[in-house]
Amino acid sequence: LIGIGGRGQKALRAIDAWEEVSRYATAVNGRKDWPPGAGPDEGVERIFTDRPYVTQVLARDRLTGILLRLARTRYGDAISVHNAVECSGVSWSTSEDGTDVARLTLQRDASQLSEAQALRCFLLNPEGWASAGEPF
Repeated sequence: LIGIGGRGQKALRAIDAWEEVSRYATAVNGRKDWPPGAGPDEGVERIFTDRPYVTQVLARDRLTGILLRLARTRYGDAISVHNAVECSGVSWSTSEDGTDVARLTLQRDASQLSEAQALRCFLLNPEGWASAGEPF
């Protein structure tokens, strides 16, 4: 399962996807974490009652499927989807006509690198912003 907090809900609203995602999500008021090396019964439960939002959870593959379906129905061939690749780098620039451009370095394995250029790019990192390597 993946938890979608306040920032994630705001981002999904900004791309007009939250209504569809929320149909499949369930509200949770806490979480349980296991420190490295902890046993199954050694998790720490945290309950949050003072947040201005309620975290919503759903299956990661369900979220991916919803976003893929929305991208295909709304944008057709304007978005390229690559499976089984890792985004190993992102650089941002502005084209001569003033359009924002994101250049992605996509890696299938260490011996194969390719670059893809995207205009007004939306990136989804299922592991969260902290693991993206650099802030967006």
